[in-house]
Amino acid sequence: MKIYLDHSATTPVDKKVLEDMKPYFMKIYGNASSIHSFGQTALAGVDKARQQAADFLNCAPSEIIFTSGATESDNLAIKGVIKKLKQTGIKNPHIIVSLVEHDAILEPCAELEKEGAEISYLQVKKNGVVDLEKFKKLIKDNTVLVSIMWVNSEVGAIMPIREIGKIIKKLNEKRLNDWKKLRPKARGEKPQPIYFHTDATQALNFINCDVAWNYIDLLSLSAHKIYGPKGV
Repeated sequence: MKIYLDHSATTPVDKKVLEDMKPYFMKIYGNASSIHSFGQTALAGVDKARQQAADFLNCAPSEIIFTSGATESDNLAIKGVIKKLKQTGIKNPHIIVSLVEHDAILEPCAELEKEGAEISYLQVKKNGVVDLEKFKKLIKDNTVLVSIMWVNSEVGAIMPIREIGKIIKKLNEKRLNDWKKLRPKARGEKPQPIYFHTDATQALNFINCDVAWNYIDLLSLSAHKIYGPKGV
């Protein structure tokens, strides 16, 4: 008898999940973007799933974006933030990522680096966890995004996500307060906050992923890691 021991890579669909999804394969199969009753019934199912995800993460349903998986979500988070900031006039955005990130983070960062972004790679300690003191030293005036995975899929190291979130939050508050203290004519542009993204794909089953409590701006996850369907 074969025994499966690779649940960190993917999991089977839970029987309860399968039962809940069966109607959408055979009966409620309308296009959720259609205005007819078949589509609207399917849309109600999508809205329900969106609300469930929002409740789990403690965010608004409007903040939930469904993609084909964590790789697309990571790319959307990294490239999306930088593209939007460039549209506002930021020319040399600085991004901080760890050296042990998944390729879904490292590869889009490499692409952005070719397009003019500055990337700093945060080292990890012997236990595989990022060094917070080194992290603080990497932050620059033009830092706009930090992306640190929550749990490493290879060695299981758990990153201090809430502590990193706190550091970023305090720095954002300090920059804003310092700006407000200046005379109106001397202020210039409002300081750009640093956004915090984490790939929480390996963390969902084991750690409190409340985005508000952990000071997270963007979070990527994948259903197939937690006994859900692939492609979500």
